[in-house]
Amino acid sequence: MSTEKTGIDRRTFMRGSLAAAALLPLGGALASCASSGTATSGGAAAGGASTSAGSSTNPFGLADGSSVDAVIFNGGYGYDYVQKAADLVQTNHSG
Repeated sequence: MSTEKTGIDRRTFMRGSLAAAALLPLGGALASCASSGTATSGGAAAGGASTSAGSSTNPFGLADGSSVDAVIFNGGYGYDYVQKAADLVQTNHSG
């Protein structure tokens, strides 16, 4: 006759619950310290033209001659939408 346990016993469950209860507040505290950062080169935050911020042609207040850095995921939809957005920015803003 075998006495092998299948599944999870009460002690293992309680140990995992205690570990999760200890780590969740720590994760929340670390996440609250993160910030989105500020723009230091180009853009409205560094002294660009923010008078047009919120308009339909310039919703982010992008200054003429500034640069935009982007990280794009080439997933199921490809990245044609990014090229279209880049063409629109190039058309609406010089430089």
